[in-house]
Amino acid sequence: MYTFLILSIPLVLLIFCTSNSSYGWKSFVPPLAIGGVTGIVVSFVKKFLIFSRYTWTASAASACMHLFLTQALLPFVLCYAVFLIFSRDSLAYKLESSGALMGSFFAVYIPFVVISGSDKAAFFLNFGKPLLYAGLCVWFAEWCALGASNLKNKKIVPAVCFFVIAALNLVVPAFAESHWYFSDSFAWTVFAVIYVALSICFYVFLNRGQPDYVIEEQL
Repeated sequence: MYTFLILSIPLVLLIFCTSNSSYGWKSFVPPLAIGGVTGIVVSFVKKFLIFSRYTWTASAASACMHLFLTQALLPFVLCYAVFLIFSRDSLAYKLESSGALMGSFFAVYIPFVVISGSDKAAFFLNFGKPLLYAGLCVWFAEWCALGASNLKNKKIVPAVCFFVIAALNLVVPAFAESHWYFSDSFAWTVFAVIYVALSICFYVFLNRGQPDYVIEEQL
């Protein structure tokens, strides 16, 4: 029943690590390990030390904010805090490895959240939700890599735009899940499939032997 839920994020993560043209897959082992261990620790703490549950209200906006904070923003902040303690690598590597770092975290944490929840049999949660978070990791890493490339070449405006787009992607899974909850529409599962498919296609396209993409600023 939970096969797709458990395997979908690791499979996307495998594509991410083996398709990168800037770094070999072995270079992603440290962020993979840090993200996975952090996911295990957070899941353990949530299971045995935090007993409060979120009460869904009539507001999709409130639910979206809760999901964004607890399942996207805080995990990103926590994982990167741990990663920065151990990593002495370049900024470009730290940004581009975000896909591996957060992918391994969500590979543990998202199945835990779904299986321990009250709606664990819902099709969207077992199929759409893991795809949304897998897509988030790939999109975030892609936009950050583009931002880092432009920043390295002193293209400030394009770099800032790419980083803003990367940050906006953090809201996508929460937005989709909160609106699915109040509408129970299959369209949000279709959206999740399109979201992750586009992220993989774009990622493979960007990594066809050309690691640096710089946007020229118009004067």
